Amino acid sequence: MTKQDPIQLSPLDISNRLKPIEVGSLIHSILEQCVLSNNPIQDIQTMSLDLSTAQKDGMISFFTHPLTQHWSEYQKHSEFPIITKNETGYHQYYLDLLMKKDDEWIIVDFKTDKVTNAEQLKERYSLQLLAYDQALRSYAPALKTYIYSIVLQEAVLIKEY
Repeated sequence: MTKQDPIQLSPLDISNRLKPIEVGSLIHSILEQCVLSNNPIQDIQTMSLDLSTAQKDGMISFFTHPLTQHWSEYQKHSEFPIITKNETGYHQYYLDLLMKKDDEWIIVDFKTDKVTNAEQLKERYSLQLLAYDQALRSYAPALKTYIYSIVLQEAVLIKEY
């Protein structure tokens, strides 16, 4: 047997990879446009060239989820601004998605966190979503507040009344 030279590997080039915060921002930007689109799934496929298949599938899953079963019947507002007030003062937020149909209102907050279950998202974001809920409660006769996890491809109900 002859001894072979070791294989030389070049360093992994990660300079063109997106950082997690950039991935989250890109996903939110794509979804912001797609929720108002007539063909959101095609738009996701076109706009998400820098994302992984799992990330694309996570966005597409929202538009095939039972929550969006009657999608065309809802008025949709992307990045809807609200202002809340509590003991620390006034706070301005932008809802990722507000859906309205008659007396039913639905808040959806998209999350890209790498989690293994819905409880992790509830622990991290319940206070944020409850602030949204409280801000709109007096306007909405029926309100549901959800987190939609791109990673879990799941809608997590936070509050309903």
